[in-house]
Amino acid sequence: MEKFTLGINLVICMSTIVVKGIVMFYSGINFMDTAYACRKKYTASDHAKYGIDRYLKECKKFNKLYTLAWLMSIAITFVPDILNLIITGEKRYPFLIEFPAFVHADSNFVYPFLYVYLAFGFSSSTVSMVTFDLLFFNLITVISMEFDILGQEIRNLKDVEESNIPKELRKIHERQIDLYEIVDKMEKYFALPNAYNFFMISIIMCFFAFVLSTSTDSSDTMKNAVYGGSTLFQLYLQNNFAQLLINASENIHYAFYECGWENFTDIKSKKALIMCLMRTKKPSSVTLCKFGDLSLEQFRYAMLRAYSYFTLCLNVYRKS
Repeated sequence: MEKFTLGINLVICMSTIVVKGIVMFYSGINFMDTAYACRKKYTASDHAKYGIDRYLKECKKFNKLYTLAWLMSIAITFVPDILNLIITGEKRYPFLIEFPAFVHADSNFVYPFLYVYLAFGFSSSTVSMVTFDLLFFNLITVISMEFDILGQEIRNLKDVEESNIPKELRKIHERQIDLYEIVDKMEKYFALPNAYNFFMISIIMCFFAFVLSTSTDSSDTMKNAVYGGSTLFQLYLQNNFAQLLINASENIHYAFYECGWENFTDIKSKKALIMCLMRTKKPSSVTLCKFGDLSLEQFRYAMLRAYSYFTLCLNVYRKS
């Protein structure tokens, strides 16, 4: 049962990476176009005014930490087996996979080559997944930053001269439309892999929890704990960054109420403001192929589903 559940997890994880890899391969140019669409020229004073350097610094810091976390998971996957081989001489593969007899771990000739192949395959797949995830996280961060900056520009309308307000509102309106279009483009290319990853992780977390509750091997328990923790961490970040986008776009709605609109005397300015406000009624978000929005609320539902699947598997296992 343990080998069966781990086998399913491995298949699901690899299929998720394949889906992300295919999307990356066929939509790479589109991703670059979306990234270029986010670009806006800011002066040095703008960097200080809007705190852009702080966003960039936090983004770089996160990229390093996220990459380091997955590098540690790779090390934990393979280093214990290598240390065990050096100390005890016992040969074992990093995954509970049933290999044919001629490639058994006891084979002195085949074992090192197959082990290196498994390590390379796992590592390269992880790098592909991390690249895809960081692209998604960084795009979300930049778009959220642009929404925050737009919110500040809207609030600053109260300090603008009455004669310049129509011009500033046109700029705000144009940037608002641009940001919504960028989110729609990103949604188009990320919806499928994010949806597949989201729904499959509920099953993965269920099986990892089941293996952890039934396993008696301390080494395998540690590995499965790392796999499960990494998967949970990835799902949480996916939903947390999507929530940041929702929050940033929602703040635009409230920014219009704080722009000093009650002091506007020009009727055209008030109508333009109402048109901009109407566009903020629904916050921008990344969906799961229209099955719902990625958010922390969806993360909670995913954990509840995983727990339900886990209790079902455990009850069936105990009765068998």
